[in-house]
Amino acid sequence: MLQPWFKDLISIASEIAVGLSAAIVAVVAILGLSQWRKELQGKARFEAARKLAYLAYQFGDQYKRARGMWTSVSESTERDRHPDENASEAQHRDECFARMNRIRPAQETLKEIHQVCWEAEVLFGKDIGRLIEPLEDLFNMLHTAIEMYFGHHIERAMKGTSVPESDSAWLEDKFKIIYGHSEDAISNSVDKTVASFVQEIRSLV
Repeated sequence: MLQPWFKDLISIASEIAVGLSAAIVAVVAILGLSQWRKELQGKARFEAARKLAYLAYQFGDQYKRARGMWTSVSESTERDRHPDENASEAQHRDECFARMNRIRPAQETLKEIHQVCWEAEVLFGKDIGRLIEPLEDLFNMLHTAIEMYFGHHIERAMKGTSVPESDSAWLEDKFKIIYGHSEDAISNSVDKTVASFVQEIRSLV
């Protein structure tokens, strides 16, 4: 027959064992949740980086397509016509309208990059917004060139005057920004800028 003190000892030992088991289960659960959280964070970071890289390449392709040399007549059919515009003015307005429409996809992609960058900054805990600045500079350069180049020609066409020789140099510079091909200096600059952006994003994962 067991002594009362021995029964008490067994009871205490049993309670300790149960308590230890519960503690071990809690520790294992916490470790499991921590690991699961790290895996989710890792997946979220990878997905954010993947999306940013995809959008950057998309921006580059859209930018280069917008600079294509040839413009179709169908690209300006939706433009509102001025009843008193002359033939030269109409031609430049059509071209300006078409070129502005061409850069809109790149502009929308840039907005998406901004949105995803904001989400990525929360995930990575780092300032990623600064990485977008070179892409923004490229877009602003093209947008400004279109506005200045065609604005100048439209103004001259409305007045019925020719372009003075003094304006030829800067107009030619704007022309080379607006019109190009996949292997020219600006396209190469776009490729390098996109590649640099993607490399920076990869280094964060």
